[in-house]
Amino acid sequence: MLETEKSDALTRALEIFQALTEPMRIKILQSLEERDYCVCELMGVLNLSQPAVSYHVGLLADAGLITTQKKGRKVICKLRKKGLITQLLKLVESL
Repeated sequence: MLETEKSDALTRALEIFQALTEPMRIKILQSLEERDYCVCELMGVLNLSQPAVSYHVGLLADAGLITTQKKGRKVICKLRKKGLITQLLKLVESL
């Protein structure tokens, strides 16, 4: 791996780990393992306000863990990779 590729990979890993530091974002990822949700549905699941959910969704999207798609007035959230939480837990257990 070239030095710049290594640096890019480390930067990406840092962004992902920072996104995972908040328990509410882990809950969002766990919810999205079950199915896709719009932000308004996540508000009910997480018992958070729309701005709070949007903030967390934005950070997860910026980290590349989820995708969002606007459909009319709704923003639909999807996991970028199904099984993500299971893989993360396996990684943690292996450490």
